Amino acid sequence: MAALALAPIGRADAADQRTQFGGTIVAGVCTVTGSLTRAGSFNFDEDLLIESGATIKVSPAASGLDFTVNGNFTMEAGSLIDGTLLASGHGADITVDATGDIKMLGGANGPKIIAPEQVRAALPPRQAGQLGGVRRDLGG
Repeated sequence: MAALALAPIGRADAADQRTQFGGTIVAGVCTVTGSLTRAGSFNFDEDLLIESGATIKVSPAASGLDFTVNGNFTMEAGSLIDGTLLASGHGADITVDATGDIKMLGGANGPKIIAPEQVRAALPPRQAGQLGGVRRDLGG
């Protein structure tokens, strides 16, 4: 079963890995542009911004992608994290832990996180809801 977990945390526990991930620092923010294929756990000691048009594909040989962000995590409209794992028959686990805000900037072409099957998002208290075949648990 695929899982998506989004939750505020206390702090990042390991060294900043923005270089290994492929981000660049722009005005003190780790910025991701273009297309990347990544898997594993990555720690960021600053805000992380996935810009419009950026695509992060979870490596098919891996089981997931974990972000630990010491700051805000933001996905702009038109950005994508794709956890479709065709070889294993289910989606990758995608986890975002941030000490700051988790922002999904929307509009008609909002950001997308694809992890087929069950997707669970634990966000700061808001409201619970259903969205297509994806379960959104926004109660905290």
